[in-house]
Parts: sequence; C-alpha cells; structure tokens
Amino acid sequence: MTILIISDAPDPAPSGLSLPERLDVRCISLDGLEAELSGNPHPDLVLSPLVAPTFDALDVAQRLAALRFRGIYRAVAPSIPDLRLIREEVAAVAPGLDFDVLVLPLRSH
Repeated sequence: MTILIISDAPDPAPSGLSLPERLDVRCISLDGLEAELSGNPHPDLVLSPLVAPTFDALDVAQRLAALRFRGIYRAVAPSIPDLRLIREEVAAVAPGLDFDVLVLPLRSH
C-alpha cells in the first residue's frame, strides 16, 4: 500500500513511529503533488491536515481531482464542528473524490 502525506512539516510522521515494511509512505508539500502523481503510480491513500498554514483540504481535493486521482483522500483534524458541511464543500469542488475526515483528538501529556 502506498500512502502519500501532504504537509507543511518536513516530517509529519510522529517520531519513533514504526511502519510495516509493506507500506510505502511518502511525505511531500502541496506544491510537490503534481510532480509526485505524474512521475509515480498513484498512491492508494492521500492524507493531509484539514487545515494547514498554507493550504486546506479544499486545495488538496481540487488538485487531486484535476490530476484524476482515483484513490482515497482523508483529511485529519483534532475536532470538527460541522462534518457534513466539510464533506459537501469538498464534493462541490471535487465530485467523485473518495473523501472523508479522520477525527483524531489531540493527546494531552
């Protein structure tokens, strides 16, 4: 399985995270998306924050749709006030995109 993580952070994966060898995980910026999808087989799963400092899920969805991405796109957020509204907004800009939001609450230490 190939997973593409779109992030502003240089390495968005938690430190010490051990992934199974059968997973191919690549981390890129949103600006690198077109080059990543044109030069490689499309990933099975794309992950991004719902809202990042320089982009949001609508930006990612629009680019994925323009590139004819047919995999799964999930945006990650700690909480969501209106999930239905977000799904509708993404469907409006990227009809047919397999999109949803993963709500992962922030852990307190």
